[in-house]
Amino acid sequence: MKSIIYVAIFAFMSAGVYAQSSDQQSLAESSKETATQISQELNLDDEKSQFLYRAIYSTEMARQRADEQLSENAEELEATHQKIDTSFESILKSNFSEAEISKIKKLYKKE
Repeated sequence: MKSIIYVAIFAFMSAGVYAQSSDQQSLAESSKETATQISQELNLDDEKSQFLYRAIYSTEMARQRADEQLSENAEELEATHQKIDTSFESILKSNFSEAEISKIKKLYKKE
């Protein structure tokens, strides 16, 4: 009897982990596509393209977590989205010029 319960618990946990893994993989792929399109548009080198991908991926992960955790509180969710957007710009400042950041933000929002 205990083994059946353990198998059932393991099955449910595995399904949950697989769903999270699948979501993260999908998010990584869409972030990579977005970063590649922006990089091509701005003619960025490989190092800047990789940095842009990481910035977009971390921003999208933060947005996804906020959406999951704050879905019932629209005001707090909007405030969190604004903080995430501000953080995205701050991340970019270390590797991109103001002109590049402006173009990246326009292209990123268009997606």
